[in-house]
This record gives sequence, structure tokens and C-alpha cells, in this order.
Amino acid sequence: MTTRILRERDACFQCIWAHNTYFRRHVDELDARPRVECRITGRQGKLYCDACQLSHHACEKVAPARQGDVHDLFALLEWSDWVLAHKSIIHLRGRELEFPFWTDNDRRLILKAAVDLLKGFRESEDMHREAHGLNVRKQTREANGTTARYNVFVTARAAALDNQNPAPINPESARLPRLAYGDDGFLPFAIAKNSFGRTIIRMLEQKDMGTMQIFRGHLPAGVMIFS
Repeated sequence: MTTRILRERDACFQCIWAHNTYFRRHVDELDARPRVECRITGRQGKLYCDACQLSHHACEKVAPARQGDVHDLFALLEWSDWVLAHKSIIHLRGRELEFPFWTDNDRRLILKAAVDLLKGFRESEDMHREAHGLNVRKQTREANGTTARYNVFVTARAAALDNQNPAPINPESARLPRLAYGDDGFLPFAIAKNSFGRTIIRMLEQKDMGTMQIFRGHLPAGVMIFS
């Protein structure tokens, strides 16, 4: 029997929320962000992850209109993982020595910024699901026409991707639908992304401007606007 671990952006939202809860509760004890592990044990095509099967949850992905948003979420978290892992390197007598770049308190602040980003995404997803009637059982949604109406919304949003503002953050996600300004749930995630980026860039500026420029240059483009 085989076990597959899905990419974080492909995890069910129950596993993402469980990860978020664990991360928030234990952030002061951690040295790095724990990864979301959505495991599926068994045959190819199985519809339930192990955790949802055990707890009898429906095992649903993040809402279809938000596939670009969940991609952006984990692109930003992976960027902060890279920032957090950075070391200072000193060359001394032909040897390359590594020293911590961040203090323990700095590391906690970066991890808490990641927690806040996840919190903003959760709030955004909850608002979106409530606004579109997705916060009820799947069978109920299909019976009352919610699923059909939502599919029309997703199709329209996918067709409008070329005019999205902010733009998709990279070519890989350029054809994935995401919330736009004015949609229920857009603002909490937009504000969380902006705060996340500003917090970490400000910390890098205080440490070393050269290092800040390197990391800022690799920040996923189009996610937030700096003044």
C-alpha cells in the first residue's frame, strides 16, 4: 500500500486549517515552519486523505475560484522559509564560516508573520465560502443549485484572468482563478499579504541592505504594493 503526500498548495483545506492551528499554538517553540502534510494512503484516485477519512470530513480543496490565491499563499510561505534559513557567511583564512543571521527573537517574528498570513487566508476563505453558500454539506449545495451557480462564477472568473489586478504572481499560476477587488474575502488576504511582506522586508533592511535587496528581488512579484 502506497502513501502520497500532496504538495502544500494541493492539500485539502481541512489539512491546511489543522496545520494552521498547530503552527499558531506552537510558534514560540519552533525553529522553522512545519509543512502541510496531506497524506493519501491507498489506490490512485482515492478521494479522501487519511486525516479526513479518519475524522469523516468531506476532504475538499480550497474553493475553486481561489486556486490562484492558495498558490500565492504557499509561494510566499516558501519565500519566508528561504529567508528564515539564511546564514551569514564569513571567509577567514581560506575557510568559509557560517554564523546565524537571525536572532531567536527575529526567527519568532518571521514565523509569526507566516502565522498571520495563514490567518488572513483562512478569514478570506471563510468569507468567500459563506458568501457563495459553500459552507454547507456538498449534497445540500448540489440539491439547492448552489454548486451550479458557483460553477458559473468560477467560469467567469477564469475567463477574466487577463484583466486581474493584482496580476498573478508568476507564470505557473497565471491561468489559475483568484479573487479580485470587490469580491467577498478579497481584502483580508490582500491586507495579510501586504503586512507579511512589509514585516519581513523591514527586518531585512534593519539587518543588511544588500541581503534585503537579494531577497526582495526574489519576492513573488505582483502580490503586494510597497509605498
